[in-house]
Amino acid sequence: MKAAFIFIVLIVASYLLLPTIMTDVEESEGGNKLAFGPAEIRKEIDNSNDFADRKIETSIVELKNTFSVYIESLEPEIADYYKQLNNDLFGALQFSDRTEYETLLINGFPSETEVKFLIDNEVLFTSNMLFAERINSVEANLDGNISSSNLRAANLVRAIRNLEQSVQYYIPHYTLGAPFPVSSDWPSKTKPELIDSKIKELIIARAAINSEYALDKLALARFLELNVYGEEQPKLMRSVFEQVSEAQEQLKSEYISLYVNEMYPENASFYNNIINEKLPK
Repeated sequence: MKAAFIFIVLIVASYLLLPTIMTDVEESEGGNKLAFGPAEIRKEIDNSNDFADRKIETSIVELKNTFSVYIESLEPEIADYYKQLNNDLFGALQFSDRTEYETLLINGFPSETEVKFLIDNEVLFTSNMLFAERINSVEANLDGNISSSNLRAANLVRAIRNLEQSVQYYIPHYTLGAPFPVSSDWPSKTKPELIDSKIKELIIARAAINSEYALDKLALARFLELNVYGEEQPKLMRSVFEQVSEAQEQLKSEYISLYVNEMYPENASFYNNIINEKLPK
């Protein structure tokens, strides 16, 4: 009863606050084959309960698998989901060997089963489940092959994407990074009910995030790009890139820098400076 009361209070408080702010494998003969099995590696990692100890001793031949080869082996719907998620998470899902893949797995990389769960279940249902799990400190009753920790980042970025697309229905030129529309920006001079509902979904999805995982940090960076406070670009991008650079440092992934250089060319040198600031002196 107490947990349920806390849940209701947090949801109501968050829902009142945010809308207020927002108003004013390697190729082989015969085709592509995975030189290692992602599901098999995931099972080894998941068998370790301690986050800090979730590592694998690697004593196998050099492997040359890539993210692209991996998704080519999947059903089109799941492959497309991974591609979109990779874009939402600043290119972080890409890997080129087993070590990089293992690092992603201990930082929230969702399995095919988990992606299928997200495809089959709407944002609000998933958000409520994940948030209830956090405040109750009890894992959700999910299939044994699904870890709620690997759903959070993907669920948050799809809530962000849903909100962005809903805003664009009314304000076609809106994109992430621009100040979030205030009342006078909407065609009817008031925020539509559809936007309110998407904001509610977003609030709960955000509340379920655990920034221990690198992919969660990247989802939070996308959340900051909603720019609900209408910050100037230098200040906003500093906040976004701080989150992104922390995730890159955690993943040891150069793919994120490559993504930033391609998608944020005007801010690429700024991001590289932030990365250099984090290097050991």
